[in-house]
Amino acid sequence: MVINSGDELSLEVNYNEQRISTKTTVPPKPQNVDLVSDTLPIPNVSTGIRDLPDIDYYSTTLTWDNLENSYYYVMIENVEENPEPIDIQFGKFASSFVSAPSISNE
Repeated sequence: MVINSGDELSLEVNYNEQRISTKTTVPPKPQNVDLVSDTLPIPNVSTGIRDLPDIDYYSTTLTWDNLENSYYYVMIENVEENPEPIDIQFGKFASSFVSAPSISNE
């Protein structure tokens, strides 16, 4: 499913003989996006955690304007030719991870 800004999405569910529905419009892409680094090295931790450099080495910051308090999500994509699963805080992913939508600017 391809979702674009401006698309209107709706959902209807029948529950206990009642119809429940909701509708939303996809906001435009955020403005003034700033990414500290678009590449993160992933360590091979097979030798043990004490061999790892400072954790800041494996992090980056993504910010954007959110003046209307819209919900946004972040997609992380592993672009290696043959991606290996990567352990992250939310579980393992091999090719991509999509965060839960939130009203945030970071």
